[in-house]
Amino acid sequence: MNCDICGKREDERAIQEQCSLNLCLSCDGKYTDKELVEDHNGEWSLDELGVCRDTVIIEIEGGVLKEVHNTPNDYILFDWDNIKEEGETTNKQGELLLILETLEKEI
Repeated sequence: MNCDICGKREDERAIQEQCSLNLCLSCDGKYTDKELVEDHNGEWSLDELGVCRDTVIIEIEGGVLKEVHNTPNDYILFDWDNIKEEGETTNKQGELLLILETLEKEI
């Protein structure tokens, strides 16, 4: 598997994910979510993000439905309570923002 930033080939067990990008250990932690999004000039496709055009995105916080994005078929669930417990809040916030911005452009 190759790093989406530098192109370095790595064993998939050594690849980290940030903002839906696969990063080698050298690139992991070098960039904020915002920097990764800006470096890509906002030119993402839903395919690159692994999201189908008709995917429903659901946000839950405090056990309450926060927001549903898009319409029927597949869905992505962002359960902020579990995400916080796992310590993945920053990565998942960046991932959600990136998906929603790309979704707006493509739909």
